Amino acid sequence: MISLNRIVILVVVVALAKTRTSTEAAKLPPEFDICKRNDPNINTCLRSAIEKAIRVMKDGIPSLHLLPIDPLDITRIKIEQGRNRPVSLSIDLRDMKLRGLSTCQVRNVSADIPNKHVEVDVFIPLLILDSNYIIDGKFLVLPVTGKGKTVGKIENAHIHVNLEAKPEIKKGNEHWNVFRFDLTISNITKLENEFENLFNGNQELAKPTIAALNEDWSLLWDEVRPAIEIAFGTVLKNVANVIFSSVTEKDVLPLQ
Repeated sequence: MISLNRIVILVVVVALAKTRTSTEAAKLPPEFDICKRNDPNINTCLRSAIEKAIRVMKDGIPSLHLLPIDPLDITRIKIEQGRNRPVSLSIDLRDMKLRGLSTCQVRNVSADIPNKHVEVDVFIPLLILDSNYIIDGKFLVLPVTGKGKTVGKIENAHIHVNLEAKPEIKKGNEHWNVFRFDLTISNITKLENEFENLFNGNQELAKPTIAALNEDWSLLWDEVRPAIEIAFGTVLKNVANVIFSSVTEKDVLPLQ
């Protein structure tokens, strides 16, 4: 549980890797581009390599026992907001599938390899979140309640990632252990939601409520954004550690 200004957020993610049976270090698939850590243009190299790696990871990587990342599974996001707020909703999203990550465009990378610190700016034209939902509370003056299926669409998301790792020695080889993966989303242009079975299927109540949620989407986004950022960051941190725990630093970022 995480509390942010009286907003309580619960994030549960599924495992992203199958159990490894081998104790030997794995190799990156040949489809990955390799950047040399002493390359004077390493930031440019990493920008291309990271974008390509995300495309390769779309359907999973059997050699690393990494499961598919597009769609990406998130078990649960729960948001509990305090009373006396313009938006005071309890939102419980379960069995979520996030689609669109593999379409990302990596715009900028700033890497400090000796200190294992990397910052990345990414643009994603469209993210689609399918999940089961339970919602109850108030949006402005409108009561909102329902249970069923929901689809959310986030358009034109600018994402900044701040990654920090520490060294971890396995079998005499150094790996990266990512302990920080802060993710922030800014400058989206639209959040659109559809809710099946809102007000137990009463369309006279559901249609104007959904219209209000979509018309004043920025108010809803301000409330759900912290939970979305935490969920995405938690999942992608796990993805990074699946790779770095399997592949040594010298194989990910060779000297020569």
